Amino acid sequence: MKKASGTILAVFGLFALVAASGSIAWAQTAERQVSASPTKAEIAQFQATAEKATAKIQASPSDTKMVAEASRAKSTEQAKSVLLKNGFTAKQLESAKIVFQDSTGKGGGGAAQRVKVTIKGSCCPLTITIIIAF
Repeated sequence: MKKASGTILAVFGLFALVAASGSIAWAQTAERQVSASPTKAEIAQFQATAEKATAKIQASPSDTKMVAEASRAKSTEQAKSVLLKNGFTAKQLESAKIVFQDSTGKGGGGAAQRVKVTIKGSCCPLTITIIIAF
């Protein structure tokens, strides 16, 4: 009788461990999913950073030229280096998708002073849109 009750107790203990570990795994997965979404404050900061970067890049002919070249070449790495230099953090750039919109034409032939750069930040997913126009 003692052996049977000990076996039953061991089986119930094993079931309890399995149930508890499943709950812990579910909680950790749910936590990761929640933390992956940016908060309203992070989105607002992201958009403010985009506005500041636009002003800084527009004020610098060399940065304007670099962003225009990155846009024409569709080079996200080149764009990221200019964005990092002009206010974006590595964390913001790591998780963001970069989209180029170039309405200057392939030749572009104009000087950097004539090119207008606009950077917009949007969510979800975090996206940086770089718009190049005359």
